Amino acid sequence: MTKATLHQNNRIIGRLLRSHRIVQSYSQAQAGALLGISFQQFQKYENGTNRISAASLLTLSCAWDTPVSEFFPNGEISDPKIDPEAPKADLMLLRDL
Repeated sequence: MTKATLHQNNRIIGRLLRSHRIVQSYSQAQAGALLGISFQQFQKYENGTNRISAASLLTLSCAWDTPVSEFFPNGEISDPKIDPEAPKADLMLLRDL
């Protein structure tokens, strides 16, 4: 997967994250507090500047009573390709997702 594709996916997830935060009437500071991070870091997630972890998405989906799948709409996120040459630890992480 190229850096451009990763950045595009981060922006899509960030846009959906922002939409759900607004629907839930949370500020960036309040949403960040759920994750133990600053509002600036949460803002970076929403802008797609930084990647949000699956664990953080799960925490937010539970707090907001929203299925975690809502952050991954069909047709918008590029499917990652698993490289058979990838280190075994990376493949194990992908399997656990």
